Amino acid sequence: MTDRRALRRIVAETRAAGFANTLGDATEGVVGNAAPVFDAAGAVISALVLAGPLARVQPRLSRFSRQLREAARDLSRTQGYRGRQGGSKA
Repeated sequence: MTDRRALRRIVAETRAAGFANTLGDATEGVVGNAAPVFDAAGAVISALVLAGPLARVQPRLSRFSRQLREAARDLSRTQGYRGRQGGSKA
């Protein structure tokens, strides 16, 4: 990604969704999902990442994405995170 406007749009969409997906973007034939883990102050302190072969993961991508977000949310809660004002998806 070299276009700043496109990158800003992608970052905004990812922030709004609460997770990121790549389908062969970083490595051909590989799916990647990532969800942030927040601390008590709401700062991102880490991320959970799931990656796998496109052919094996894509049919289950929706389920895996949901499980990844749930696990990141649970980890965030163990760090004292209780959500942002306005209903964050984390």
